[in-house]
Amino acid sequence: MSEEKTRQLKIKINIAYFIAKEEAFVKFGPLIRLHHKNGVNINPTYDNDIRCAEMVGQIAVIMRQSLSAKLIAMKYLAVLIDRDTDISNTECEFVYVRLLEDGKPVNLLVGHTPMPLVFWIATKAAFRALCPEEDGGWMKKCISFGADGASVNMGHCGGVIAHLQREAERHKIPICCMPHRKSQRCLVYDLLHLIWKMYHFSGKSKQELYGLGQELSVDICTPSSVEGTHWIPHVHRALKVFLRHGQDMDLATDEGQYSIVLQHMEHLAIASTTAEVQGRAKKIGVQHGCDPGRVAGAENPGQPQFQGQVLQWPVGDHVDKGPIQARLQGAHVLLGKEVSVEP
Repeated sequence: MSEEKTRQLKIKINIAYFIAKEEAFVKFGPLIRLHHKNGVNINPTYDNDIRCAEMVGQIAVIMRQSLSAKLIAMKYLAVLIDRDTDISNTECEFVYVRLLEDGKPVNLLVGHTPMPLVFWIATKAAFRALCPEEDGGWMKKCISFGADGASVNMGHCGGVIAHLQREAERHKIPICCMPHRKSQRCLVYDLLHLIWKMYHFSGKSKQELYGLGQELSVDICTPSSVEGTHWIPHVHRALKVFLRHGQDMDLATDEGQYSIVLQHMEHLAIASTTAEVQGRAKKIGVQHGCDPGRVAGAENPGQPQFQGQVLQWPVGDHVDKGPIQARLQGAHVLLGKEVSVEP
């Protein structure tokens, strides 16, 4: 094939790829004529929907071969599944893999298959269509499995994760989609969003948080938003910022930003003059596991637990309270209260 024909064929393949993602095949001819009208030197050969479908099929074969080669070369991967309806309103299972590409994690579509009665069959069928010669080798490389929290996915007896662990090895780590587990959504997902909302829309609250961190020698990072996201990798950054601790330390020895945010929320629940901020701070405090009576007492500052304006810092019994007490010496200057450490 001459160089000119190769150039024109590349243009047609790019148009076919665009149509496969966005439009019907019948638009292939009009788009080629539009390119010709705009001055692109391209002949009208194969400018019909039948040839477009053939090109899309060849593109799919090449993409499957490329992904198959990546799966064979990978030593570790994670599997993500979800279900949805295709353009014909047929319920299908969509299968993705998460792997390292050039040192960075990427999500790649393995395929989708019509939904059978057993989800595990659909998952294996998608991989079998992609790697028929591997005969289940991907299961040995799989280290994690992600899906929503339905029993057909996460069930310990008949769920996809149960079949995966039974046919391969039991070291597979199941990770559920956050918004599909109501208990986790209330305690984690909404909590992170409330914390982000508190400091995103209030410069005063953000300044107080940074000031408290400076007094206690803790580097504060701005909380991240998680609204509108689903998979755990999207929530990871917000959790990482929220649970940030000192270098070469962990939450058992340095509560870090977690404790700073918790203490500031208790302060806002008592001292804030805005009802919305008070309510949000009390809700975050209760979800953190604070004493509900102490947080709810913000409605009545005259209750005994608030007399004397003592601000208590909750820590675990296993933590040495001496270093924390030393770090709290300047907090009373910022908050105007005496600060103590309690188990």
